[in-house]
Amino acid sequence: PDARLLPWAMELWVAPADLPNAHDHMVGVWSSDVRGFDLSAVRPFAANNNQPATVEAGSLLAEPAMLGSVDLAAIEEPSFSGSATLTATRPGIAHGLAGFFAARLTGEVVLTNHPLRPTVSYRHALLPLAEPLELQAGDELAVEVTSYDGREWSWTIEHAGERRGHATL
Repeated sequence: PDARLLPWAMELWVAPADLPNAHDHMVGVWSSDVRGFDLSAVRPFAANNNQPATVEAGSLLAEPAMLGSVDLAAIEEPSFSGSATLTATRPGIAHGLAGFFAARLTGEVVLTNHPLRPTVSYRHALLPLAEPLELQAGDELAVEVTSYDGREWSWTIEHAGERRGHATL
């Protein structure tokens, strides 16, 4: 009865990221012919996959925003839904949303792969955009990320009246 679950909570964070090499390696590679074979039919599947990536603080185009927190002691099903509004702090090309976590062990002890204050070196998630998005400083992005089972994810970015949706389903 006095046992504690560690971590007791997980926070999920995102920020638009300028990651041309990761995007080219994961998505763009499917845009060209390889030894005479047209592989472009695979590109939409690659763009709709949660990809592992290394995200440096300098690649972030906005201050990261927390999508939500999950109380692991109280959760009854592995679903998640969160949203945030982010404002670009500098111009750049958003190749996707960089995703990271903060695992709360106690009120003050946190393990995180947040690029601005990492305490662990776990890789990040990249929720790629099929087509990169040019941002200017001050541009706002409305972001939604959802999972009904913790394995399949959907992410939507709205910018300047255009809504882009992706899903691993």
